[in-house]
Amino acid sequence: MFAEIVTAVKDQYPNLTETPFKGQIATSWHRVYIGGDSTDQAAQASSRAPASANSNQTNAFTTDSAFKRFFIRFDVTVTGGRPWQVKLVGRAAEWDQGNAVPTELRGASRPPWLDGRNNALLVAIHRRLKAYAVARRPDQAEASTADIGPRTDPKVFADIPTAAAQQLAGLRDEVLRRDWARIRRRIVADVEWSLGAEPGLDAAMALWQADPTALDEMQKALDLGCATRGADIVCPKAATEPTFAGHRLVLALRDGEWKVISFVSGL
Repeated sequence: MFAEIVTAVKDQYPNLTETPFKGQIATSWHRVYIGGDSTDQAAQASSRAPASANSNQTNAFTTDSAFKRFFIRFDVTVTGGRPWQVKLVGRAAEWDQGNAVPTELRGASRPPWLDGRNNALLVAIHRRLKAYAVARRPDQAEASTADIGPRTDPKVFADIPTAAAQQLAGLRDEVLRRDWARIRRRIVADVEWSLGAEPGLDAAMALWQADPTALDEMQKALDLGCATRGADIVCPKAATEPTFAGHRLVLALRDGEWKVISFVSGL
């Protein structure tokens, strides 16, 4: 498993250090081109040119020094036993002419493009591992659906259509149980899962399964109540405000059925 994760990371960020007995992978700083996907691919191609990790990194920091430069690196940690968890932390840095080294961007300086690249790498790792997933035995599947625990009362979602409240109540139960198959049925195929990323249900599910904390945020959004916004429904209620920047879930009517069309974070 660890070797497959290393391969997935190396495909996008080839200069890295791996420590298998600790389950840790640390990439070097890689140049980020903010011109779009085609530019990023050119950057990745150039970073794969034959050179040592140190010389490649040095060249990135010193060439074309008349302009501002941006860089990205990742720390990946694999923890477990089973089920194994993959934790991914992305970091961004900025270099200006005259600076000896880049300055890491944190807090309010954290760039908007960092989350998208973080998510893209998580999805790539998940897709690499998907071929090795082990299906549950039939008896395990029956047990998981037979003992579902307390059900969410749709009445807790007040002031929205009854059918939408029932959908959200069911979604909350399935989020708590991590019932991925049933969650999937409540989401549209072109769901928005990350601002600026290409919409798509497969990518969304891959990200959420790779980073289970996303469903914790979904549950929090539902627990804070939902409200109508035009023809749609948003959770939490605070997401109706234009300045809201947290995690928000959007429900809309598609072919006569209420479904999740978006779950993102940010303005």
